[in-house]
Amino acid sequence: MKTESWARWSEIIASVAVIVTLAFLVVELRTTRQVLERQATLDRAAVLLDPFVENPHLSDILAKVFMGRFPPEVELLVNLFELTPAEAITYDRHLWAIWFGANADYRLEGETPELRALVADMMSSDHNWQWWQIARDYGYFDPTFVALVEGHR
Repeated sequence: MKTESWARWSEIIASVAVIVTLAFLVVELRTTRQVLERQATLDRAAVLLDPFVENPHLSDILAKVFMGRFPPEVELLVNLFELTPAEAITYDRHLWAIWFGANADYRLEGETPELRALVADMMSSDHNWQWWQIARDYGYFDPTFVALVEGHR
């Protein structure tokens, strides 16, 4: 009878171990998916933004392509700082990179102290707030991230 009892207990323990292992795998898969989504967001942003930072001549070309019909956030930077259109385009791309990264971090980790500090720092500047009010309406940012940012103003 003792052997049968040990066998039953062994089966129970093995079943619990399988359940714990499956739960661990679910958590790991969810974390991996979130990390991959964050990286995909950053990769998409890099494709759109990095060429302008690495090669300033592209901003000159884009300024000619726009032919005076700049996106509102670029027009804002031209007017606020008396930048050339190319300079404003480069700075605009820089701001997009910061905010895309912050949004990606928020989607992965939620509201962290580092993210709160970055948002508070960015929102302490009037020109960043004005830029944000235009950029948020394009729909690229998570709605809860938008609420977090706007709560810092």
